[in-house]
This record gives sequence, C-alpha cells and structure tokens, in this order.
Amino acid sequence: MKRYGLLIGICLGCCIHLASFNTLDAQVPVTGKRADFDAKANSLENVVDWPAFLSRSDMVWNKPPDNWNNAPFVGNGCLGTIFWMNNSGALSFEVSRGDLYDHRNLSYGFFFARNRIPNGHFELAFGGAPEGTMRLDLWNAEAKGHITSEGNEWGIRCFTHAKSNVIVVELTGSPAPKLAWFPDSAKSTRQNPPKGLKPYPFQVLKDFDGISVSVQDMPEDAVYFTNGQGIGQFATAWTSVDMGNNRTVYYISMGFSYPGATAVKEAVELINRAKKSGLPALESSHREWWHSYYPKSFVSVPDAAIENFYWIQMYKMASASRQGGPVIDLMGPWFNKTTGWPGIWWNLNIQLTYWPFYMSNHLEEAGPLAETLWNHRDALAKNANPHENDSYAIGRASGSDCLSGVGTEMGNLPWVMHNLWLYYRSSMDDRFLSERLFSLMKGTFRYLRYIV
Repeated sequence: MKRYGLLIGICLGCCIHLASFNTLDAQVPVTGKRADFDAKANSLENVVDWPAFLSRSDMVWNKPPDNWNNAPFVGNGCLGTIFWMNNSGALSFEVSRGDLYDHRNLSYGFFFARNRIPNGHFELAFGGAPEGTMRLDLWNAEAKGHITSEGNEWGIRCFTHAKSNVIVVELTGSPAPKLAWFPDSAKSTRQNPPKGLKPYPFQVLKDFDGISVSVQDMPEDAVYFTNGQGIGQFATAWTSVDMGNNRTVYYISMGFSYPGATAVKEAVELINRAKKSGLPALESSHREWWHSYYPKSFVSVPDAAIENFYWIQMYKMASASRQGGPVIDLMGPWFNKTTGWPGIWWNLNIQLTYWPFYMSNHLEEAGPLAETLWNHRDALAKNANPHENDSYAIGRASGSDCLSGVGTEMGNLPWVMHNLWLYYRSSMDDRFLSERLFSLMKGTFRYLRYIV
C-alpha cells in the first residue's frame, strides 16, 4: 500500500489544487450585499450533510476481498488492521503497529537490523465457502460487512479507536465463529536474509484474568545480534464480551516497548480500560474525533471519481498518521509479511506521502515527520560522517531511528526539508521556523556544501 505513496501523493496533490477552485463560498447565493450573508446559518455544519455526502465515497466490496492489496483497513496512526477472506474461508486480519521496529546491531545492515517486524493475524472461521459484502464507512471510520455461509448469516463491523490503541470488532449472528490468533516469526521480511539471522523466540500465549496475551520477547543476546542493545517486547492482547442476542464484541490491543519489557502491561491496561468504557462510549469518542476531522478539509469536485479519490485519501491519511504517533513508513499501521520494504524510504517516498497534509489543513497529522527528524538529530549528524560536527544527512532507507549512511543519494534530506518548509508556510508558526526548521535546514545544506 505505502509503496504506492509516490503516485498517490502526486495525484492527491493535484486533486486538492483542482478542488480548491470549488469551495463552500462558491455555493453561497449572490444577493448583491455581502452583509446579507448569514455566516452562521450557512456554516459548513448546516450546509453539508456529512453522513450522506461522504457515503458517496465509501469503498464497497460486492464480494469478500481476497488479499491484502484489495481490503478495507482501519487505523489510528499507530495501531491498525486490514481484512480479507483467505483460502480456507476464514476472515483474516493482520494486527500491527507502525512503530514496531527491530533494534539489532548493524552487523547485517539496516534491512536486517532496524526494520519493521511482523506480528501476526487473527482469523474468524465461518466454515464452508463464505460469501458477502463489505463497506468502508468513511464518515464513521469503520469497516462493515455481511457474511453468509452454509445457511448462516453474520454481521461484522470494526474500528480502531481514534484516540486509544484498541481495535473493536463487533460480530452478530449465530453460531459465533472462533477467534484464533496466528503469530508470525519475529525477524525481517526482507528477501534473501543472511543465514545467521535468527528470529526471536516464538511468541508465548498467556492469560491475565480472562485476557489472552501473545507475548513476543526481544532478548538481549549475541545470537540475535542484540548484545549491548537492550531488551524489547511486544504483545497482542484480546478478550470477548457476550452482549446477548447473538452479539459478541472483541477488544484487541497491542503494546510495544523498547528499551524495556512493559508491552504486556500496556496491552492489558488498554483492554481493561476499553471494557470499562464499554462499546457505546468508545464508539462515541471515536466518531467525535473523525467527525471533527473531515470538515477541516472540505472541497467539492465536479468529477465524482476525483472527489471519491480525494475523500478516500483523506481517510487513509488520518488512519496512517496522527499527532504524537510514528512517522509513516511504506506500510503505515498495516504490515504485510510478504513485503521486501520493511522500513522508511527517504528517496522521495516519504516526502510525497506527506505532501497532501499541508494543503488539506491537517498539520496535526503531518506532525510526526517533523518530530521524528527533530528528535533524531544525533542520528542525522552521524549519517553526515565525516562532517557530523555541523551537518545533517540521511540515506535511502532507515528505521524509525533515522540512522542511514548517505551512500550515493545526497539529496534525500533536502527534499524532506522542502516538506518542513511547506509545513511552516501552511502554519506560519515562527517559533517552529526559528527553533527547529532553521537549525535542521542549516545542517542539511552545510552537508551539501561540503560534498559539492
């Protein structure tokens, strides 16, 4: 999905520019006296019927999607999942976090050391040869479906909570299919791994007062090339609540910690908090966030295909990035265990992925890129070796730590600086300009002066 960020960024950027010519003001009747315009009566909230308006752009499947590349997805900028029907007739959905990166030393290079790590997936086995439909409800940011098999019917809906790392799956129908967890091998998915690369010990299933937790420890050991690196941990937790009337709600969460081993505690606490809040409260706070998100970037386009594309991308952007969350790599919160691109690619992929945020009035969601670079200035300096005393640079690809030798690609960081300049021009935040952007730009272009 994120491998196509470059094309999507270009198309979406053009789409927003074109759409800006038909804004809300163009819909206001001309009376000859601007004073007659009642701004309150004609506010965005009153003019646009948002549920009906956005429903025109919902993604619809007339049969269950059958692969990762053609599936509904939900996410909150960190945690996410994506649904499709696998060959065994089970609804499969990956669970991953965008910040789940390895921390091995660089003995085998970035691709097998500081890469994204697979976690695992759940399956709901309906039996037989399931048929059905699915819909991605943009306004409420949830995936919904209707599934039939062997004379039985089920309804399903799912959302990743906008402000908490909890996935909610609601299933109606009988008999309720069993929810099964299938962990992945915890090592890089890059092709042609070195023979000495070992996955971490396999995940261990534990129970914490009715909450199932699959724990992946990341030990400090020379055999994993983590000696001297410190320990890490990630954990997937889930539980179910019988709501009566053939209705079951599953709460799923995932914790990640490095350094340290607090992921289990994080995941269990999130599940307990979700259960205590209950589905109605979670649904309400989730929708409140999304319902305030869309009006910030309202445009109307006279071409339905372009308008649909625009709103689907607005949904994807907020699903992939959130203030305070990780930077968007090539997959965001939706890991694909067959990928050969488990990281951040700085040679224009990440730059174009972020372009739409600035011109669509979503600077908060654009924040992780600027935060990541600022928080990893030491790594940017190391990348500029032997000019690390006063310069910054970055190579083709990196993990979330931004460590990446430049090699032959010297222009990656300058292009990212263009993104941060767009961030500044959209916000006109002079404090950001003077305290962060100028410093980053100065180091970036000093490096160019050394090598030109």
